[in-house]
Amino acid sequence: MFELAPQNETEIVVCYCKVSADFAAFKDRPNLWQGRIVSDAEEAAEILSSFADEMDKRYRLMDEYAAKDIAEVPQHARPKYVVIVIDELADLIDVSSDAEGHLVRLAQKARSAGMYLLLATQRPDAKTLSGRLRDNLPTKIALKTGKRQSSEIILGERGAENLTAKGDHLVKWNNEAARFLHGYNV
Repeated sequence: MFELAPQNETEIVVCYCKVSADFAAFKDRPNLWQGRIVSDAEEAAEILSSFADEMDKRYRLMDEYAAKDIAEVPQHARPKYVVIVIDELADLIDVSSDAEGHLVRLAQKARSAGMYLLLATQRPDAKTLSGRLRDNLPTKIALKTGKRQSSEIILGERGAENLTAKGDHLVKWNNEAARFLHGYNV
């Protein structure tokens, strides 16, 4: 079973690739990476590159302790878990040609190293969510989409275009069939 790491063992990196106050409520969180929200897409791409390097360092650390994932590294040597949140993914991909490559590397290997991606976009298309990236995201959530093709890009199947948009969403874990869920505050 998946256990959540304590707050003091987790850093949250928020990249919101447009200027807005949408994430202002999170600015004072003690586990916000560097105490700030990253709003520049080019800087976000550079940060993804540095986290890809960090992932490689963590794999060397895991080798040193013969650990198959970061949770098996002794507490005194274990780095913090990292959750990288990218909102407005399409803006990031449009601005940086390198961003997708870093995201694919992280999506392929970062989970074992204690690093997790949470990616969001308003208009999913094949350019924003390439097949390489989609194939390496184990969990996918689709809210109501405007068309069938968007549902197929997100989930690999139809269905999100038929949701009510009042908290309804489809979730797909590890390539299983999509499941309907309802969020009361979405």
